[in-house]
Amino acid sequence: MANRLTATMVVDLQDKTGAKTQAIIGNMDRLKRAERDYMLADKGLRLSNRDQAMERLMTERQRSAQERHAAINTWIARGAAVTAAAGLGAAKAYGDFATLERRGNRIVINADKGTDAIQPTIDRLRKVSSDTAMPFEDIVDGLDALIAAGRTLDDSMAFLPSVAMTAQASGAAVDDMAKSADALGSALQIDPSKMQSAFDILVASGKSGKFELKDMAQYLPSLTPAFAALGYRGTDGLRKLASMLQVVRAQTGTSGEAATNLSNIFQKMDSEETAKKFGKMGVDITKTLEKARKEGRDVLDVFMDATQTATKGDLSKLTLLFTDAEMQKGMRALMTQRDELKKFTNDLKNVDGSSLKDFNQIAGDTASKIQQLDNNWTAFKNNVGKGVATVANPVLESVN
Repeated sequence: MANRLTATMVVDLQDKTGAKTQAIIGNMDRLKRAERDYMLADKGLRLSNRDQAMERLMTERQRSAQERHAAINTWIARGAAVTAAAGLGAAKAYGDFATLERRGNRIVINADKGTDAIQPTIDRLRKVSSDTAMPFEDIVDGLDALIAAGRTLDDSMAFLPSVAMTAQASGAAVDDMAKSADALGSALQIDPSKMQSAFDILVASGKSGKFELKDMAQYLPSLTPAFAALGYRGTDGLRKLASMLQVVRAQTGTSGEAATNLSNIFQKMDSEETAKKFGKMGVDITKTLEKARKEGRDVLDVFMDATQTATKGDLSKLTLLFTDAEMQKGMRALMTQRDELKKFTNDLKNVDGSSLKDFNQIAGDTASKIQQLDNNWTAFKNNVGKGVATVANPVLESVN
């Protein structure tokens, strides 16, 4: 039998480029490793245990690196989204601040003030908004109404706290109350320091009759000039006017109708036509009213006395004195309710604190707390916008 020669061959697998097996294996994907194993098996070769262990180590390292890379990409994407959202938030805050600043600029321009008055005005408006738990925009509307009426900025800011507090207590619109404050100040010459007392009169009057405070806020600006022309001034005059509105409203369908009827009385009681009608019934109304003014008497009370004399108490004869239908209705209401008118006027002499009491009750409810939260959040966003403007403008100018 022929002797068989057995030989053992040790193969050191090495790439022609000189790279070690471990480095090559570490960079192979599954397909390449399968091809490698096939070729080695075809040649009767196999990887040593050390090389197989190295292959597993390099594969795990590669998978771990890929996982870390994927995680980093995810966080980068999330960070980009957060950055974009922050950018959009900053841009909106910037825009909101710009809008607020522009509106403040318009107001101070109308008040004949410079740009240095913008931020102090906004700060004072925020304080009024915070103190009264009213929306900031409503407070701005109130100031705007006062400035538009021709008042100075300082004058308007003096009126504004009373205006806002009374609006909150009554539910009336701030700009309507602002117009009322201007009417009371200009026509009845009520000082800002007395404005809260004036509003207390209106609040108490609105509670005691059908002519509500929100109605007064709407109609007082048109009523007070004609009423003041009759010689009425201050809170005493306001008590008279508020009482007359209530007694006329008691015999009319709406507050608007009551205001119209009373306005016609104020405007036509001194007219030439009215004087002729009174003259035909034996009363010189012009002379009578002139004498009343000189003596400092209540002109409207004197007019009602003269009407009583001319008609001899027969109110059916009112049509002979007044051809205007609205004036007839207003005078009939006043003549038939003179006792109620006197009582209303007397009751309104002791009403200090009515607005504050109502305000304190409103200020403690949940809606006021929510409004305070909204005011604080709005102020925060505007402050952010102001900061963005400070930082972004120089950068944008440089880029441009």
